[in-house]
Amino acid sequence: MSLSENIKSYLRIFKRSGVDRSLYLVTYLLVIFGIYMIADAAVGSTIRFGFKFVVSNLGKQIVIVFLGSILLFLAARGIKEKFAMTNMNKCKLIYGITLIAMFACRLWNINGSHGWIVLGPITIQPAEIMKIVLVHILAYMLGDLPKKYKISKYMSPKKREELKKLKRQNCLYTPMALVLIAVIVVVVIQKDFGSAVILLAMCAIVFFTTPDPYYRMYKRRLLIIGLAVVCIIPLVFTYVLKAHQLQRIVTWLNPLDERFIYTQAMQVVNGFIAFTNGGLWGLGAGKSIMKFGYIPEAQSDFISAVIAEEFGFLGIFVVILLFSFIIFKFVNYAKKIKNDRYKLCLIGYSSYFFLHLMVNLGGVSGLIPMTGVPLLLISAGGTSTMVAMYTVGAAQHIISLYNKERFKEEAEESL
Repeated sequence: MSLSENIKSYLRIFKRSGVDRSLYLVTYLLVIFGIYMIADAAVGSTIRFGFKFVVSNLGKQIVIVFLGSILLFLAARGIKEKFAMTNMNKCKLIYGITLIAMFACRLWNINGSHGWIVLGPITIQPAEIMKIVLVHILAYMLGDLPKKYKISKYMSPKKREELKKLKRQNCLYTPMALVLIAVIVVVVIQKDFGSAVILLAMCAIVFFTTPDPYYRMYKRRLLIIGLAVVCIIPLVFTYVLKAHQLQRIVTWLNPLDERFIYTQAMQVVNGFIAFTNGGLWGLGAGKSIMKFGYIPEAQSDFISAVIAEEFGFLGIFVVILLFSFIIFKFVNYAKKIKNDRYKLCLIGYSSYFFLHLMVNLGGVSGLIPMTGVPLLLISAGGTSTMVAMYTVGAAQHIISLYNKERFKEEAEESL
C-alpha cells in the first residue's frame, strides 16, 4: 500500500470516530510521565517506609490509570450521555449524591482536612468529582434550559411574568445556589480552601462565557459584586479563614523569615531550593536531592518541584506546553461548536486543567499561597487522575460529534 493510500486509510478511520487523536497522545504522554515521576519521587521515602513504598505507589498509580482509561474511552464513546444532566431531576439527583459524599468526608481526617472518603487502601475525593458535576449542571442550566422558556409578547402580562420568574429561578438562582452550597461545604465541612477556590473559579468562567444574551445584565451585576468582594476580602480574612489557612498566607508573604523557615515555610523553601538546583537543564533523571525527606509527600502535590530539580526549567516548560495543548484544543473546539451546552462543557473542562496547573505550579514556586492542589495526570491522586482522564474522554465525545457533522457537511457539498 502506497503512502498516499495509507494516509487516506488513516483519514477514513479518523472520520469514522471523529475524535482528535492528538489529545489522546498528549494525555498519555503526561500520564506515563506521571507514573515514572511518582515512582521516582517515592524513592525519597524508602529510608522511612522501605522499598515497598515505591512499589505500592507505582502499582496504585498503574491501577488508577487503567481504571481512568476505561472511564476515558467509555466517555469518548458517549456512554456519559446516558447519565448526562439534561433535565432538572438528573441535575438534582447527581448533585445530591455528590454533595452527600462530600458531607460523609467529615468522618475521616487526613492532615487536618476532611476531603477524602477512606475505604481501606482506597481514597475518594468527592470535591474533585463535584467540579465536573457542576460543569455539566451549569452547561445544561445556562446553555440548554433558557431556550425552553418561550416568552412571547403575545402572551398575557400575567403569563409572561410567571414565565420570566420561573426562568429566573431555574436558569439563574438555582445554579448559583448549587455552586454556593458546594463551595460552602468544601470550605466549612472539608476545610479545603484550595478546592473551593478552583470550584468557584471554574463555575465563574463557565457563567461569564455563556453565549446566551439573557445573562448579559446578570454578568455585569455579578462582576460588580465580585470586584466588591475582592476589595473587602483582606478585611474579613481574619473572620473567614482558619488559623492554619491564615498562616499559609503569612508564610507565603515571608517564606524566608527565620520564624518560619524551619517550620511552616520549610516545604515551600525546599521547593525553592529544588527549582534552584534544577536550573535550566536539571540535575538529571532520578537525581533529585530534595525528595529525600526535604519535601514531604514529594510524589503528590509537590511533584512539580521534583520535576524542576531533575529536568530543570526546560522540563517544567515541556509539562506546561503539554497542558497548554490540551487547554488550547478544548477552547478551540468550544469556539467552533454551536451547541451551547457542549460549548460550555468544553470551556469548563479547559478551566479545570488550567486552574489546577496554575494553582499547583504557583503554590510550589511561591507565586501564590500553597493550597495542596495536585498536578493533574502527574501527581499521585486516584480521584484527580481518574476525573481528569474522564474529562478528556467527555471532551472527545463532544469533539467527535462536531467532526462527524463537519465531515458529513463536507461530503454533501462535494456531491
